[in-house]
Amino acid sequence: MDFTDFAAGSDDGGRRVDRVLRRFLYDANLSSVYGALRKGLILVNAQRVKPDARIESGDVISIASFLLQNENSSGSENNPIENRRENKAATLPYTVVFANEHFLVIDKPYGVAVQGKNSIAEKIAVYYDASVPKKKRSLSFVAGPLHRLDKNTTGILFFSWSLKGAAWFSRELKAHRIRKKYIALVEGDMESECVWEDFIKKNDEPKALFYTVRVVSGSTAGAGDVQNLTSGTGDVQNRASGQADKTVCAANGAASGSLAAMHGAKRAITKAKPLCRASYKGRSVTLAEYEIETGRMHQIRAQSAFHGFPLLGDTAYGGSRIDEAQAFFLHAYEVRIGENPVGLPPVITSKLPHAFESFNDKILPNWRKSFIL
Repeated sequence: MDFTDFAAGSDDGGRRVDRVLRRFLYDANLSSVYGALRKGLILVNAQRVKPDARIESGDVISIASFLLQNENSSGSENNPIENRRENKAATLPYTVVFANEHFLVIDKPYGVAVQGKNSIAEKIAVYYDASVPKKKRSLSFVAGPLHRLDKNTTGILFFSWSLKGAAWFSRELKAHRIRKKYIALVEGDMESECVWEDFIKKNDEPKALFYTVRVVSGSTAGAGDVQNLTSGTGDVQNRASGQADKTVCAANGAASGSLAAMHGAKRAITKAKPLCRASYKGRSVTLAEYEIETGRMHQIRAQSAFHGFPLLGDTAYGGSRIDEAQAFFLHAYEVRIGENPVGLPPVITSKLPHAFESFNDKILPNWRKSFIL
C-alpha cells in the first residue's frame, strides 16, 4: 500500500493526532478518521496509534495515499489544502505593513471581505503555503486573521504566521493590552471627547443578508425595548444634536449592565474624539478619531450612531446615503502593542487610503493639520 508522509514541525508538538489529521482529511468525519487509524491506514512513525495520541516535533505521519486521493476527488472547492497546491505561484495583492516569523500585517483595502469565499483570508493562506518553506511549516497551523474588520472598513489587519504568534496575540487582545485607533467621517457636530460604554447585541435575523447589531443602553435595556439602529430612528435622532457628555455616556452603559447581560449583550467601550468639523451637502460632519477598548461586531458604527453620530453614508446604521468612492469612510490607522516577545514594533500605523484623503480634501480643507500620522 502506498503512503504519503508528512513531518511534524515544532508547532505541532503536543497536539492530538486526530486534530492534526483533520487538516488533510478535510471532508472526513471523526468516525472515519478513527476507523482509518484503527485499520492502520494512518500511521505515526510507522506504528498504529490511538486517536488521542500526542505527536511530537519530528514525528512522521503516514496517510494511505488513496485516502488523500478520495479527499481531493470529493471536491477541491472545499479543500483548502488542495486549493493551495494549485496556487504555488501565488503573489500577495495587498500592501504589507509589517511582517516577521509570527505575523503578517496588511493594509486592508476597501470592499473586500476578510473571511469567506474569495476573501482576503483565502489569498493569505495561499500566499503562506507559497512563501513559507515546508521545513518551517507545522502540520496543524493555518495562517488566518487575528481580528475582524468589516468589508468596507480599511486599514491595519493582522494575520497569524505561527502558532506562537497567534496564541500571544489572542492573549493580549483578551487582556485589552492591544490598543486600536480608527478614523471616521461621521454626521453631526461632535464638539468634545466622549467615552461611550454600552452593551451590544446581534440582531436575531439578518436584514437583506446583512447582519447588524443593536445597542442596549439605559432605559432601553429590556428585551422588548431595545433600540434597533438599522431603522435610524429613536435615540439616533434624539441625540443627533451632538451634545454627548462624557459622564452621561458612561452612566447609561453602566446602568444597564446587569439587565443587558441577562439578554446576552456584551459590553462595548469606545472613546471618541473630534478632530475637525465641516459640512457636506448641507449636513454637519465631523472627522473623528475612535479608540476601542473592546472589539465587538460593528462596534464603532453602532455606538457612534446610537450616540448621535452615524458614519456618513452608513445607511445600515442610520447614516445618510452618499455618492462617493466609498459607501462610508472608516479606517483602522493605528495599533499600539508596547514591548513584546514576538518582534512587533510598539506602534504600527497605516495612512488613509487615497479615496478617504481625496474626500477629506474636498470637504475638510484643514483636516491634515488636525490629523498628523
